[in-house]
Amino acid sequence: MRPSAIVFPTLLLWCAVLIAQPNQSNAPVRIYALGPQVTSPQLLPSSSPHTYASGDCQFTKDGTATFSLIVDSSGQPRNIYFLNPIGDDLDLIALREVITDRFNPGKSAGQPVATAASLQVKLHACLAERKDARGKSQNVLELTSAPGQDLEPPVDPPQQAVMVSGPGLSTNASDPDAGIQNVGGNITAPVQYPQNPAAMQQVRMVLGSGQYKVSIVVDRYGLPERLRIVSAERPGREPEIAAVFRLYRWKPAMEDGVPVPVRIETGLDQAGSGGSGRRR
Repeated sequence: MRPSAIVFPTLLLWCAVLIAQPNQSNAPVRIYALGPQVTSPQLLPSSSPHTYASGDCQFTKDGTATFSLIVDSSGQPRNIYFLNPIGDDLDLIALREVITDRFNPGKSAGQPVATAASLQVKLHACLAERKDARGKSQNVLELTSAPGQDLEPPVDPPQQAVMVSGPGLSTNASDPDAGIQNVGGNITAPVQYPQNPAAMQQVRMVLGSGQYKVSIVVDRYGLPERLRIVSAERPGREPEIAAVFRLYRWKPAMEDGVPVPVRIETGLDQAGSGGSGRRR
């Protein structure tokens, strides 16, 4: 069944999408531009039913996230990353939708080809209290209706790209840092998107007048992972800092037009500044 709920994390930056390992093509693939000779990909109906909130919501949450992606010649979404995030946990539900989407691929001269696109995901959800297997209450963000999805023209599409899919980071327990890059050379720095008002309010509540420097991995989707606090004006607030950074989003680092995970250092203060950071 397609995931349609997010349990609010406390110490973790986000609950990873459970796909075995990043899948990457060996050579760049031509990306076709849409036009008279190239048809647009078409989103297929979901093959798995969603589950929806039962109605006992504490409050509702709506939002729209936009992603950049490439639909490959087999109809799978590749090179996914945030273009316009919501800035809260709805982003994670939207991302899971896009990862599991399947398409009729675009075609050139009747043959399936890889095409670039933007995908807008509209979500309606509610926060509900649920009990886990041990009977402990937890807050769960659940969909109240099927997501709406609209394909739109791409933003700065590449002419060719290596195709990447799978999780934002390696899930290899023996080498968890596999594939994490440093900014420099042909790897561009990630660019932080503005925080939403709710995130800014949380920053002010958590930090007070303190200033912090952190090391963090921005994964290939543009999500924060593996927080390390480098220096803290008010020590002992690691869970609170993790909760703040969980809401941050970036345009990911790029290597030859392909999103890649990188570790950066960045500052955080009451103004919520994080910037694009610098390499470790």
